[in-house]
This record gives sequence, structure tokens and C-alpha cells, in this order.
Amino acid sequence: MNLQEQISRMKSMIKKINEIDLSNTYINTPKEKIKNLKTNIFSKSPTSEFMDYGISFLDTGKGMYQVLFMNRMPDEFYNFIQQYDEEIQDEINNSLNRIYIESSGEFNRIHFREGIHPHLKGLGLGYIIYEAFIKFLGFASSTESASTDSRSVWKKLLNDPDFHGIFCGDEKEGKVLIFDKNYKGDVLNISKNFIGHMRNVNIDDSLLNDYPELSKYINNNSNGEETNLQEQIHRIQSMMGLSELYDPSGKSYEPSKFVYHKSNPIWRENILKTGLLANVGECYKDYSSYFSNEECRPAIFATDSKNEKEWFDSTYDDDVWRINTKIANVKWFKDKHFKKMRDPDFGKYSHIVTFEDIHIDAIKLIHKGTGSDLI
Repeated sequence: MNLQEQISRMKSMIKKINEIDLSNTYINTPKEKIKNLKTNIFSKSPTSEFMDYGISFLDTGKGMYQVLFMNRMPDEFYNFIQQYDEEIQDEINNSLNRIYIESSGEFNRIHFREGIHPHLKGLGLGYIIYEAFIKFLGFASSTESASTDSRSVWKKLLNDPDFHGIFCGDEKEGKVLIFDKNYKGDVLNISKNFIGHMRNVNIDDSLLNDYPELSKYINNNSNGEETNLQEQIHRIQSMMGLSELYDPSGKSYEPSKFVYHKSNPIWRENILKTGLLANVGECYKDYSSYFSNEECRPAIFATDSKNEKEWFDSTYDDDVWRINTKIANVKWFKDKHFKKMRDPDFGKYSHIVTFEDIHIDAIKLIHKGTGSDLI
């Protein structure tokens, strides 16, 4: 075939391609429709009065509850789901029927281990489930061992006008107790038992107004170290370096050949099919919507260390993925929420982040987690 024939054949192929109907495909998706995929549909929930979305909870035994969506959600929620292909739509809709949340212990410590489908993260859905569950229980608590996503939710709950809050400890080690303001139980004694002999006790002004004797109790047990809860939250945010535009990246970083990423076992099959995909989880959306209207970049987090004691600890038996950085060939940055550490027992390690997807060829599952609670 001579050059002229090759050119003629190429033109014919281009014409056929141009004649293909691309309507209703992701290729022809309008820019504004793609942007909607990242819309925080429930963004006003943390700063406004409670809106009843009809979320109920079915007791399945041993403190485990199935999340039930009894009412129709906002149209934006269904429009969001419909922007995916049918297979993913079915996957998302099926996942909505298999959401479970757990409450345990004297102070209703919440466990939301499996969370929500990854495609639903960033909408604020996880937040309104937490919000509804606390109202269902009357009060609930969390500790410093909570996951990163959970911590971001609890920070917002502390400022939610529907709740009273107590924070004991500091930004590294602490625990949180939150009451629904309409709760009719024994708030005073529950609060006293929760505080115990903790120091650095911080309490919401509205709770102090309703229970002034609680202030005396705190002063007797914290040696005058009580501070306003909002001041404590602000101090924690400042120490974490959280600016108005949430950005987890620090300086550029050159990693070792192998770095390690942990994930919930429920996402194992997806990862085996697609590799590691940079994701905007609720952590990003919660922080971002809390400080500004700006959106956050999807990210993948890892640890540059072979020592499993230095890996991120979610307090659950997670899957561990080894990433070959030479094959992945992505840019890495220091995770600014963790400092590079040196320790005679652990050596040195770094928590790092990338904003690029990592191909399946670059990862290997080296530990199959059970997802069980390790605490």
C-alpha cells in the first residue's frame, strides 16, 4: 500500500469515528455534569438544624445496626448515582442495603468500619448517617484510635448546632462525647462518668449553660485546666496546619523502591481489578467544606517503611498493599499531617501521599486483612 492509499484509508477511518454516536457516554459528558460528581450534597448538615432524611436503624444484635433509608433522598443524590454506568449504579444501590454501624460500651462508642461505597464518599452521606445515629442513641463517643475519616466527622459534630460536646485530652490522645440536645436521659451523670479524672477537659458552652454544676465538677477534677470547647478545636486545627484550603501534601519526596498502603478488605476486589485509584474520601470533603468551598485533590496515602509498626493504624485488621514505586512512576509528597520520625526502636520512616492513580502491575497484596477490630 502506497502512501496516498494509507492517507485515504486513514481519512475514511476518522470519518467513521466522527460518525459514532457518543451521546450519553462518558466521553460526551458535559463538563458541568462531571463537576457534579464531586458535589457535597449534604454539605449544610454540620452547620444547620437537623434535617430528617428518614434514616432509621434496625437492631441486628450485639450492638450492630443496619442503616435503613426509609424516605426518598434529595433528587441530587439520585442524579449523582445515575451519572455512572448501569453496573456501578447497581453496585452502589446494593451497597445502600448493606450499610452497618455499631455502638459499644457505656458511652456508645461508634464504629463505622465498613463505611459507605467509595463512589458515595465526598457527598456528606457518612456525616448524616453519624448525625442520625447519634440522635437515635441520644449520645455517643469516640476516641483517639478512630480512623482519619471518623476523626474529621467528629470535629464537625463538635460544632454542629444540634449537639453538645465534651472533649478530654489533647490533639494526640483524647476522647469525645456528644449529646443530642433533645436527649432526655441523665446527661449530668453520664458526663461525670465520662470525664472521670481526665485532665484538659473542654466543654461546650451550651452544655455548661444547661448543666452549670458540671462546670464545678470539671474544675474539681481538672485542676482549673478547663477551656472553651471551640477554643480547643481552633487550637487543634492550627497545630495540624489546616488552612482554609485543605491540602495534605508537604514537600516533594523521593521514596524507597517499596512503600506500603493499607485499606479496608471490602475494597480488595475493586483494587485487584483497577489498581489503587486516587480518591476524595470523606476526610477531604469534611475538612474542605468545613474551612472553605474549595474541593480537594484525590489522593493515595502510603508509608515509606518495611516496619509494620510504623504503618498507619486504623485499629482494624486491614489489607496491606506493597507499592513498587519504580513501576508506579508517580510523584510523591510528604504527608504534612505526619512528621518524619526518628526512633531508636523504629528507625526512620515517612508518611507520604500521591495524587496519581497506581496501576495494578505496581501493587501486590502482602497481607489479607479480616477487617476485625484489633482493640
